[in-house]
Amino acid sequence: MRFIPHILLVLALGCATTSQVKEQEPPEGRVSEARRCLSTGFEYLKNGMYDEAIIYFKKAIEDSTTYLEAYINLADAYDKKGEFGEEELVYKKLIEVLPDNIAGYIGLGRLYVDLGRFDESIAQYEKALEIEPDNPDAHYGLGYAYEVSGNLNKAIEYYEKAVSLTPEDASMRYRLATVYITVGERDKGIAELEKLLKKHPEDIDVRRDLGNAYLASEQYAKADTQFQYIIERIPNDKTTLWKLGQTYEGLKRYDDAIQKYKEAIAVDTTDIVPYLYLSDLYIRLGKFNDAENLLNKASKLSTDKSIIVLCLLGDAYTGKGDKLYSAKAYKEAITQYEKAIDSYTKATKMNDPKWSIYAEKGLDRTKIKLKKAKEEAWWEK
Repeated sequence: MRFIPHILLVLALGCATTSQVKEQEPPEGRVSEARRCLSTGFEYLKNGMYDEAIIYFKKAIEDSTTYLEAYINLADAYDKKGEFGEEELVYKKLIEVLPDNIAGYIGLGRLYVDLGRFDESIAQYEKALEIEPDNPDAHYGLGYAYEVSGNLNKAIEYYEKAVSLTPEDASMRYRLATVYITVGERDKGIAELEKLLKKHPEDIDVRRDLGNAYLASEQYAKADTQFQYIIERIPNDKTTLWKLGQTYEGLKRYDDAIQKYKEAIAVDTTDIVPYLYLSDLYIRLGKFNDAENLLNKASKLSTDKSIIVLCLLGDAYTGKGDKLYSAKAYKEAITQYEKAIDSYTKATKMNDPKWSIYAEKGLDRTKIKLKKAKEEAWWEK
Protein backbone atom coordinates (compact mmCIF):
# COMPACT_ATOMS: atom_id res chain seq x y z
CA MET A 1 0.00 0.00 0.00
CA ARG A 2 1.60 3.26 -1.12
CA PHE A 3 0.55 6.30 0.86
CA ILE A 4 0.27 9.59 -1.03
CA PRO A 5 -1.46 12.88 -0.24
CA HIS A 6 -5.09 11.94 0.33
CA ILE A 7 -6.63 14.29 -2.20
CA LEU A 8 -4.39 12.79 -4.89
CA LEU A 9 -6.17 9.49 -4.38
CA VAL A 10 -9.42 11.24 -5.22
CA LEU A 11 -8.13 13.13 -8.20
CA ALA A 12 -6.07 10.29 -9.65
CA LEU A 13 -9.18 8.15 -9.82
CA GLY A 14 -10.98 10.86 -11.71
CA CYS A 15 -13.65 10.92 -9.04
CA ALA A 16 -15.15 13.69 -6.95
CA THR A 17 -17.76 11.85 -4.98
CA THR A 18 -16.24 11.71 -1.49
CA SER A 19 -18.27 12.94 1.45
CA GLN A 20 -16.18 16.11 1.41
CA VAL A 21 -16.27 16.94 -2.32
CA LYS A 22 -19.80 16.35 -3.53
CA GLU A 23 -20.59 15.54 -7.12
CA GLN A 24 -22.48 18.22 -9.01
CA GLU A 25 -25.06 16.65 -11.31
CA PRO A 26 -25.48 18.45 -14.64
CA PRO A 27 -28.28 20.94 -13.93
CA GLU A 28 -28.59 22.26 -17.43
CA GLY A 29 -28.03 21.49 -21.11
CA ARG A 30 -28.07 18.03 -22.53
CA VAL A 31 -27.68 16.09 -19.30
CA SER A 32 -27.61 12.61 -20.80
CA GLU A 33 -25.11 13.70 -23.47
CA ALA A 34 -22.87 15.27 -20.78
CA ARG A 35 -22.89 12.03 -18.81
CA ARG A 36 -22.11 10.02 -21.93
CA CYS A 37 -19.18 12.29 -22.78
CA LEU A 38 -17.89 12.04 -19.22
CA SER A 39 -18.07 8.24 -19.32
CA THR A 40 -16.30 8.08 -22.66
CA GLY A 41 -13.64 10.52 -21.52
CA PHE A 42 -13.04 8.52 -18.39
CA GLU A 43 -12.46 5.34 -20.42
CA TYR A 44 -9.89 7.17 -22.53
CA LEU A 45 -8.29 8.53 -19.35
CA LYS A 46 -7.95 5.07 -17.80
CA ASN A 47 -6.28 3.82 -21.00
CA GLY A 48 -3.76 6.67 -21.11
CA MET A 49 -5.35 8.34 -24.16
CA TYR A 50 -5.23 11.79 -22.64
CA ASP A 51 -5.87 13.93 -25.72
CA GLU A 52 -9.04 12.00 -26.51
CA ALA A 53 -10.10 12.17 -22.86
CA ILE A 54 -9.64 15.94 -22.86
CA ILE A 55 -11.89 16.30 -25.91
CA TYR A 56 -14.75 14.43 -24.26
CA PHE A 57 -14.41 16.08 -20.87
CA LYS A 58 -14.58 19.45 -22.60
CA LYS A 59 -17.70 18.32 -24.45
CA ALA A 60 -19.27 17.31 -21.14
CA ILE A 61 -18.54 20.77 -19.75
CA GLU A 62 -20.01 22.41 -22.86
CA ASP A 63 -23.23 20.48 -22.28
CA SER A 64 -23.24 21.27 -18.56
CA THR A 65 -21.06 24.18 -17.48
CA THR A 66 -21.21 23.28 -13.77
CA TYR A 67 -20.47 19.58 -14.17
CA LEU A 68 -17.96 19.18 -11.33
CA GLU A 69 -16.77 15.68 -12.17
CA ALA A 70 -15.97 16.70 -15.73
CA TYR A 71 -13.75 19.54 -14.47
CA ILE A 72 -11.96 17.22 -12.05
CA ASN A 73 -11.25 14.64 -14.73
CA LEU A 74 -10.22 17.27 -17.27
CA ALA A 75 -7.70 18.66 -14.78
CA ASP A 76 -6.46 15.14 -14.10
CA ALA A 77 -5.94 14.49 -17.82
CA TYR A 78 -3.88 17.67 -18.15
CA ASP A 79 -1.92 16.68 -15.05
CA LYS A 80 -1.04 13.30 -16.52
CA LYS A 81 0.08 15.00 -19.73
CA GLY A 82 2.25 17.38 -17.71
CA GLU A 83 0.35 20.41 -19.01
CA PHE A 84 0.18 22.11 -15.63
CA GLY A 85 -0.71 25.54 -16.94
CA GLU A 86 -3.86 24.12 -18.55
CA GLU A 87 -4.62 22.18 -15.37
CA GLU A 88 -4.39 25.38 -13.36
CA LEU A 89 -6.81 27.12 -15.72
CA VAL A 90 -9.34 24.29 -15.33
CA TYR A 91 -9.32 24.60 -11.54
CA LYS A 92 -9.63 28.37 -11.72
CA LYS A 93 -12.60 28.03 -14.06
CA LEU A 94 -14.14 25.51 -11.67
CA ILE A 95 -13.80 28.01 -8.81
CA GLU A 96 -15.43 30.64 -11.01
CA VAL A 97 -18.49 28.52 -11.82
CA LEU A 98 -18.75 26.78 -8.40
CA PRO A 99 -17.25 29.23 -5.90
CA ASP A 100 -18.86 27.53 -2.90
CA ASN A 101 -17.44 24.09 -3.72
CA ILE A 102 -14.00 23.32 -2.32
CA ALA A 103 -12.89 21.00 -5.17
CA GLY A 104 -11.26 23.77 -7.20
CA TYR A 105 -9.37 25.16 -4.21
CA ILE A 106 -8.13 21.70 -3.17
CA GLY A 107 -7.12 20.94 -6.77
CA LEU A 108 -5.11 24.15 -6.98
CA GLY A 109 -3.60 23.48 -3.57
CA ARG A 110 -2.38 20.08 -4.66
CA LEU A 111 -1.10 21.39 -8.00
CA TYR A 112 0.83 24.25 -6.40
CA VAL A 113 2.50 21.82 -3.98
CA ASP A 114 3.62 19.70 -6.94
CA LEU A 115 5.03 22.83 -8.59
CA GLY A 116 6.82 23.95 -5.42
CA ARG A 117 4.61 27.03 -5.03
CA PHE A 118 3.99 26.35 -1.36
CA ASP A 119 2.66 29.74 -0.25
CA GLU A 120 0.06 29.66 -3.02
CA SER A 121 -0.85 26.10 -2.11
CA ILE A 122 -1.38 27.01 1.53
CA ALA A 123 -3.57 29.94 0.50
CA GLN A 124 -5.83 27.68 -1.58
CA TYR A 125 -6.27 25.13 1.20
CA GLU A 126 -7.06 27.93 3.63
CA LYS A 127 -9.78 29.17 1.26
CA ALA A 128 -11.21 25.65 1.19
CA LEU A 129 -11.32 25.62 4.99
CA GLU A 130 -13.15 28.95 5.01
CA ILE A 131 -15.93 27.20 3.09
CA GLU A 132 -15.78 23.89 5.00
CA PRO A 133 -13.89 24.33 8.30
CA ASP A 134 -14.13 20.64 9.18
CA ASN A 135 -13.13 19.25 5.81
CA PRO A 136 -10.50 16.54 6.45
CA ASP A 137 -9.08 16.66 2.90
CA ALA A 138 -8.39 20.38 3.21
CA HIS A 139 -6.75 19.93 6.62
CA TYR A 140 -4.69 17.07 5.25
CA GLY A 141 -3.68 18.99 2.12
CA LEU A 142 -2.70 21.99 4.22
CA GLY A 143 -0.66 19.73 6.48
CA TYR A 144 1.11 18.24 3.46
CA ALA A 145 1.85 21.70 2.04
CA TYR A 146 3.40 22.72 5.35
CA GLU A 147 5.35 19.46 5.54
CA VAL A 148 6.99 19.73 2.12
CA SER A 149 7.71 23.42 2.70
CA GLY A 150 9.57 22.53 5.90
CA ASN A 151 7.15 23.75 8.58
CA LEU A 152 6.71 20.40 10.33
CA ASN A 153 5.06 21.72 13.48
CA LYS A 154 2.30 23.29 11.39
CA ALA A 155 2.06 20.08 9.39
CA ILE A 156 1.44 18.12 12.59
CA GLU A 157 -1.27 20.57 13.64
CA TYR A 158 -3.28 20.02 10.46
CA TYR A 159 -2.57 16.30 10.19
CA GLU A 160 -3.84 15.84 13.75
CA LYS A 161 -7.05 17.68 12.83
CA ALA A 162 -7.48 15.58 9.68
CA VAL A 163 -6.99 12.35 11.63
CA SER A 164 -9.45 13.45 14.30
CA LEU A 165 -12.06 14.05 11.58
CA THR A 166 -11.43 10.76 9.77
CA PRO A 167 -9.72 8.38 12.23
CA GLU A 168 -10.10 5.41 9.88
CA ASP A 169 -8.15 7.02 7.04
CA ALA A 170 -4.82 5.16 6.78
CA SER A 171 -2.97 7.65 4.57
CA MET A 172 -3.65 10.55 6.92
CA ARG A 173 -2.53 8.63 9.99
CA TYR A 174 0.56 7.42 8.14
CA ARG A 175 1.67 10.94 7.25
CA LEU A 176 1.10 12.09 10.82
CA ALA A 177 3.18 9.20 12.15
CA THR A 178 6.11 9.86 9.81
CA VAL A 179 6.22 13.57 10.67
CA TYR A 180 6.08 12.79 14.39
CA ILE A 181 9.16 10.62 13.91
CA THR A 182 10.91 13.23 11.77
CA VAL A 183 10.57 15.93 14.46
CA GLY A 184 11.80 13.58 17.17
CA GLU A 185 8.44 12.67 18.70
CA ARG A 186 9.25 9.03 18.10
CA ASP A 187 6.91 7.62 20.74
CA LYS A 188 3.94 9.39 19.19
CA GLY A 189 4.96 8.20 15.74
CA ILE A 190 5.31 4.62 16.93
CA ALA A 191 1.90 4.79 18.60
CA GLU A 192 0.28 5.91 15.34
CA LEU A 193 2.07 3.24 13.31
CA GLU A 194 1.05 0.57 15.81
CA LYS A 195 -2.58 1.65 15.40
CA LEU A 196 -2.19 1.37 11.64
CA LEU A 197 -0.58 -2.04 11.90
CA LYS A 198 -3.55 -3.41 13.83
CA LYS A 199 -5.84 -2.46 10.96
CA HIS A 200 -3.37 -3.24 8.16
CA PRO A 201 -1.20 -6.12 9.44
CA GLU A 202 0.02 -7.04 5.96
CA ASP A 203 1.12 -3.53 5.00
CA ILE A 204 4.84 -3.68 4.23
CA ASP A 205 5.33 0.12 4.33
CA VAL A 206 3.86 0.38 7.81
CA ARG A 207 5.99 -2.51 9.05
CA ARG A 208 9.10 -1.03 7.46
CA ASP A 209 8.60 2.38 9.06
CA LEU A 210 7.66 0.82 12.38
CA GLY A 211 10.77 -1.34 12.25
CA ASN A 212 12.91 1.72 11.51
CA ALA A 213 11.31 3.60 14.40
CA TYR A 214 11.89 0.70 16.78
CA LEU A 215 15.50 0.45 15.59
CA ALA A 216 16.10 4.17 16.10
CA SER A 217 14.63 3.97 19.62
CA GLU A 218 16.78 0.88 20.38
CA GLN A 219 13.78 -1.43 20.72
CA TYR A 220 15.72 -4.10 18.88
CA ALA A 221 13.52 -7.13 19.57
CA LYS A 222 10.46 -5.29 18.23
CA ALA A 223 12.43 -4.09 15.21
CA ASP A 224 13.49 -7.68 14.55
CA THR A 225 9.85 -8.80 14.44
CA GLN A 226 8.95 -6.21 11.79
CA PHE A 227 12.01 -6.77 9.61
CA GLN A 228 11.65 -10.55 9.79
CA TYR A 229 8.06 -10.24 8.56
CA ILE A 230 9.29 -8.30 5.51
CA ILE A 231 12.13 -10.72 4.74
CA GLU A 232 9.80 -13.69 4.93
CA ARG A 233 7.80 -12.11 2.11
CA ILE A 234 10.60 -10.32 0.24
CA PRO A 235 13.74 -12.43 0.87
CA ASN A 236 16.01 -10.25 -1.29
CA ASP A 237 15.00 -6.89 0.15
CA LYS A 238 18.54 -5.56 0.54
CA THR A 239 17.62 -2.59 2.74
CA THR A 240 15.75 -4.78 5.20
CA LEU A 241 18.68 -7.21 5.25
CA TRP A 242 21.14 -4.56 6.38
CA LYS A 243 18.55 -3.11 8.75
CA LEU A 244 18.44 -6.58 10.30
CA GLY A 245 22.22 -6.38 10.53
CA GLN A 246 21.89 -3.18 12.55
CA THR A 247 19.20 -4.78 14.69
CA TYR A 248 21.39 -7.78 15.50
CA GLU A 249 24.25 -5.45 16.38
CA GLY A 250 21.93 -3.83 18.91
CA LEU A 251 21.10 -7.27 20.27
CA LYS A 252 24.85 -8.07 20.35
CA ARG A 253 24.27 -10.97 17.97
CA TYR A 254 27.35 -10.04 15.97
CA ASP A 255 27.68 -13.21 13.91
CA ASP A 256 24.06 -12.82 12.79
CA ALA A 257 24.69 -9.15 12.00
CA ILE A 258 27.71 -10.04 9.85
CA GLN A 259 25.66 -12.65 8.01
CA LYS A 260 22.84 -10.20 7.21
CA TYR A 261 25.28 -7.56 5.96
CA LYS A 262 26.89 -10.17 3.72
CA GLU A 263 23.47 -11.20 2.40
CA ALA A 264 22.67 -7.58 1.58
CA ILE A 265 25.96 -7.24 -0.30
CA ALA A 266 25.24 -10.44 -2.21
CA VAL A 267 21.85 -9.08 -3.32
CA ASP A 268 23.43 -5.91 -4.72
CA THR A 269 27.22 -5.69 -4.89
CA THR A 270 27.00 -2.07 -6.05
CA ASP A 271 25.17 -0.78 -2.96
CA ILE A 272 27.86 0.63 -0.68
CA VAL A 273 25.74 0.95 2.47
CA PRO A 274 26.08 -2.63 3.78
CA TYR A 275 29.82 -2.50 3.01
CA LEU A 276 30.11 0.47 5.34
CA TYR A 277 28.07 -1.05 8.16
CA LEU A 278 29.92 -4.36 7.96
CA SER A 279 33.32 -2.64 7.81
CA ASP A 280 32.48 -0.53 10.85
CA LEU A 281 31.40 -3.66 12.75
CA TYR A 282 34.60 -5.47 11.76
CA ILE A 283 36.63 -2.53 13.09
CA ARG A 284 34.77 -2.50 16.39
CA LEU A 285 35.31 -6.27 16.69
CA GLY A 286 39.02 -5.85 16.01
CA LYS A 287 38.84 -7.61 12.63
CA PHE A 288 40.94 -4.97 10.92
CA ASN A 289 42.14 -7.06 7.96
CA ASP A 290 38.55 -8.04 7.13
CA ALA A 291 37.54 -4.40 7.31
CA GLU A 292 40.43 -3.30 5.10
CA ASN A 293 39.65 -5.91 2.44
CA LEU A 294 35.98 -4.97 2.39
CA LEU A 295 36.70 -1.24 2.24
CA ASN A 296 39.11 -1.71 -0.65
CA LYS A 297 36.24 -3.32 -2.56
CA ALA A 298 33.91 -0.49 -1.54
CA SER A 299 36.43 2.11 -2.69
CA LYS A 300 36.01 0.86 -6.26
CA LEU A 301 32.34 1.80 -6.26
CA SER A 302 31.41 5.19 -7.67
CA THR A 303 29.59 6.85 -4.79
CA ASP A 304 29.15 10.05 -2.84
CA LYS A 305 30.16 8.10 0.29
CA SER A 306 33.85 7.84 -0.65
CA ILE A 307 34.76 10.05 2.29
CA ILE A 308 33.25 7.51 4.69
CA VAL A 309 35.31 4.75 3.06
CA LEU A 310 38.46 6.83 3.62
CA CYS A 311 37.55 7.51 7.26
CA LEU A 312 36.86 3.84 7.96
CA LEU A 313 40.09 2.85 6.22
CA GLY A 314 41.87 5.29 8.51
CA ASP A 315 40.21 3.60 11.49
CA ALA A 316 41.18 0.14 10.22
CA TYR A 317 44.82 1.12 9.64
CA THR A 318 44.96 2.80 13.04
CA GLY A 319 43.49 -0.30 14.68
CA LYS A 320 46.09 -2.50 13.00
CA GLY A 321 48.80 -0.06 14.09
CA ASP A 322 47.60 -0.20 17.70
CA LYS A 323 47.78 -4.02 17.72
CA LEU A 324 51.28 -3.93 16.29
CA TYR A 325 52.34 -1.25 18.74
CA SER A 326 51.06 -3.36 21.64
CA ALA A 327 53.11 -6.27 20.26
CA LYS A 328 56.16 -3.92 20.14
CA ALA A 329 56.33 -4.26 16.35
CA TYR A 330 56.99 -0.55 16.08
CA LYS A 331 58.21 -0.39 12.48
CA GLU A 332 55.13 -2.24 11.24
CA ALA A 333 52.93 -0.03 13.43
CA ILE A 334 54.52 3.06 11.85
CA THR A 335 53.59 1.77 8.40
CA GLN A 336 49.95 1.34 9.40
CA TYR A 337 49.77 4.73 11.12
CA GLU A 338 51.19 6.40 8.02
CA LYS A 339 48.58 4.68 5.85
CA ALA A 340 45.89 5.87 8.28
CA ILE A 341 47.19 9.43 8.12
CA ASP A 342 47.13 9.30 4.32
CA SER A 343 43.48 8.16 4.33
CA TYR A 344 42.37 10.71 6.91
CA THR A 345 44.21 13.51 5.06
CA LYS A 346 42.42 12.68 1.80
CA ALA A 347 39.10 12.69 3.67
CA THR A 348 39.72 16.15 5.18
CA LYS A 349 39.99 17.58 1.67
CA MET A 350 36.55 16.35 0.63
CA ASN A 351 33.40 18.46 0.85
CA ASP A 352 31.50 16.90 3.75
CA PRO A 353 31.59 18.89 7.01
CA LYS A 354 30.54 16.02 9.29
CA TRP A 355 33.01 13.45 8.00
CA SER A 356 35.77 16.00 7.45
CA ILE A 357 35.62 16.79 11.16
CA TYR A 358 35.68 13.06 11.91
CA ALA A 359 38.76 12.69 9.69
CA GLU A 360 40.52 15.66 11.33
CA LYS A 361 40.04 14.14 14.78
CA GLY A 362 41.30 10.76 13.54
CA LEU A 363 44.26 12.51 11.93
CA ASP A 364 45.21 14.28 15.15
CA ARG A 365 44.98 11.08 17.23
CA THR A 366 46.98 9.05 14.73
CA LYS A 367 49.76 11.63 14.46
CA ILE A 368 50.26 11.32 18.21
CA LYS A 369 50.37 7.52 17.92
CA LEU A 370 52.83 7.76 15.03
CA LYS A 371 55.13 10.02 17.03
CA LYS A 372 55.17 7.56 19.94
CA ALA A 373 55.82 4.61 17.63
CA LYS A 374 58.74 6.43 16.03
CA GLU A 375 60.18 7.23 19.44
CA GLU A 376 59.93 3.59 20.49
CA ALA A 377 61.53 2.48 17.22
CA TRP A 378 64.41 4.94 17.79
CA TRP A 379 65.04 3.60 21.28
CA GLU A 380 65.11 0.05 19.90
CA LYS A 381 68.00 1.07 17.67
